[in-house]
Amino acid sequence: ERHMQTQGELESMIKVCLGGTIAEELIYGEIANGATSDLNKANMIARKMVKVFGMSRLGRVFYNDDAGSQFLGGINPFEGPREFSEETAREIDMEIRKIVEDALGEVRKILSDRRAALEAVAKRLMEKETIDGKELSELLESNYLGPKLVPASTAIVAMERPINEEPRDVRESKVP
Repeated sequence: ERHMQTQGELESMIKVCLGGTIAEELIYGEIANGATSDLNKANMIARKMVKVFGMSRLGRVFYNDDAGSQFLGGINPFEGPREFSEETAREIDMEIRKIVEDALGEVRKILSDRRAALEAVAKRLMEKETIDGKELSELLESNYLGPKLVPASTAIVAMERPINEEPRDVRESKVP
């Protein structure tokens, strides 16, 4: 079991959470309220990236993530007042929004570029209700011949790369 996650992995998790609502937007032209828990999870991940993990423009700073008691108006009598200013709180909110908005843009592009695959998977799910990983891979590969995305591969390559070698982006690989 793994407990450590890279920034790329967390960003990928946010994108997965946003996939359903973007698929609705592309297919139906509007969104519904069914993605509420996914949006909540995406925002929670982004908030932790900014406030706890130091994975934002604000730097490697820990901002206390304890919201306090919901019964005392967010005040936790054991923790004391919030440890950062209103201005910092605004910056935190803007960073969270930026992470989520950037992910939304990327997911929108991926699903738009791969719309035929999206529609093929949706059609198959309507026929069969569930599909396994092998069938999903076959559907995706047969409906999109462009470059394949390789999730979180940048972090793996970075770990294997000698220190003096320049980083390279391997998130997209060409299909032979």
